[in-house]
Amino acid sequence: MNDSILNTTKSNLSISESYTAFDLNIVTNINAALGVLHQLGVGPANGFFVEDEGDLWEDYLEDGPLLSLCKNYISLYTRMYFDPPSTSYTQAAMTAQIDQLVW
Repeated sequence: MNDSILNTTKSNLSISESYTAFDLNIVTNINAALGVLHQLGVGPANGFFVEDEGDLWEDYLEDGPLLSLCKNYISLYTRMYFDPPSTSYTQAAMTAQIDQLVW
């Protein structure tokens, strides 16, 4: 398994690790999600910022159930803003998943 935050998120978006055209957009959304998680008290005390594929999950949070939830949240959040669903039903379902993870 790849421990890169960027590459994991790209994989969840069905984007190849080698395709870098959207990396800036994806990183921007990852960092927005990390900002929300920081406001919720998750992650390092000083916050965390992803710049490229060199930033690893283990640098963000130790392995465990909380990390798994964070990966899911960041993937859903990034998908919602990078590649939003085309139907309002799917958008509502994704929003409900995101809200539930925050809860």
